Amino acid sequence: MNNGDFVKIDFELRAGEDKKLYVTNVEEVARANDIYSEEKRYGDSYGIVGTDSFLKKVNESLLSAEIGKEYEIEIPPEEAYGVRDPKNIRIHTVREFQRQNVEPEVGKDVFLGGRQGRIISVTPGRVMVDYNNRFAGRTIYYKYKVLEVLEKVEDKVKAILLMNYTSEAAKFPISVEGEEIRIEISDESKFDHLWFDLKFRIVNEIRERLKDFSVLLVERYPKTANVETPPEQSAAEPSESKEQGNEESQQASQAETTQ
Repeated sequence: MNNGDFVKIDFELRAGEDKKLYVTNVEEVARANDIYSEEKRYGDSYGIVGTDSFLKKVNESLLSAEIGKEYEIEIPPEEAYGVRDPKNIRIHTVREFQRQNVEPEVGKDVFLGGRQGRIISVTPGRVMVDYNNRFAGRTIYYKYKVLEVLEKVEDKVKAILLMNYTSEAAKFPISVEGEEIRIEISDESKFDHLWFDLKFRIVNEIRERLKDFSVLLVERYPKTANVETPPEQSAAEPSESKEQGNEESQQASQAETTQ
């Protein structure tokens, strides 16, 4: 394989002396290790060789990897997610979380001041957040198997969408006409704030990785049907008015007769 190749893989990321499993794209493996979560996406996983899709040691291994063969790499902390730095542990007031409508709980991932962290302690009025990477200071054991090297432009575009967005991207019809990549946005994503935030980054990555193509994003908004007055209502109004008119005519006629 070469740098820049798009690959489809199965993987397991384990950490620490006990080699505990933390992340995998294989649902059966997640269930067997009691880490399955309905909030996570399982199934096809993609990456680009030589990029930050993978750790450096994994990229080096991929260059000589064979399709269908399983590999496991041991990566020391300094070559994985770094060593733990006490300076990256901060204390916040509970009020800071209340302003964001976040209930502080130990183990919860949070985003404060433009930084991703994890709550490690909650005491009256104070919350301690660790901004070190969750795997900092741990040896990483990364097991992977390359299932396929992507060749089709449509498959590479889908890979970029799934790597940057969510499984919702699997619903995007993708086609290539000449030097133009056409992507139709699903109804769900059209109103998704996450898509608003990410779509320009995704477009830029597609243009960077597939330099011979321009990108067209299509969002369809069907016309609204004309709203008509229900027949029974429109029929009732004139009928009611007609009956009222007949009553008035009869009263006038009776009056004339009496006179």
